[in-house]
Amino acid sequence: MHELVEKIDNLFRRHGSAHYGPEPVTLLHHSMQCADLARNQMLGDKLVVSAGLHDIGHLLILDDGEAYGDANDHHEQLGADFLEQYLPAAIVNPIRWHVEAKRFLVATEPAYRATLSAGSIASLVQQGGAMTEAEMQTFRAIDGFRETVHLRRLDDQAKAPGAPGMVLGDFLWLVERYVSARGGSQ
Repeated sequence: MHELVEKIDNLFRRHGSAHYGPEPVTLLHHSMQCADLARNQMLGDKLVVSAGLHDIGHLLILDDGEAYGDANDHHEQLGADFLEQYLPAAIVNPIRWHVEAKRFLVATEPAYRATLSAGSIASLVQQGGAMTEAEMQTFRAIDGFRETVHLRRLDDQAKAPGAPGMVLGDFLWLVERYVSARGGSQ
């Protein structure tokens, strides 16, 4: 097993039972539910991996002994910075930009805000609120824009208690495939 896959497995085993902020699911359930939604919507294996790892930054924060809960903790950047040494940009970019995608969707789709959970609406303010026109233009130009918006929608949907999720072992096997394809242990 690759060192990254072992690290992800350990992070989920140590901290996956932590509550996902104010949402009615744990970090593990939210992540695996998000991955399962991507798989069921046939969005491709890369987006399945992005979906399952999009909040790994929260697990890294907990692993450092810090309190989890700041809505503007930049977990998306922390997670992406950690993962980019092991995984391709097509997986990492949607993770890096999934918080910004919420800001984009609030600015471009008037009905989107009403679909957000109370916790997501509260964090939106701390994350900068709706994007400006200039921010939207910049965001539309990022590599992986379409996949990032898909990931954001999955993230919003993956907060249902009792909903199915991917089995962690199956998910880790998928991650292993991408790490191995990139060149093995680093």
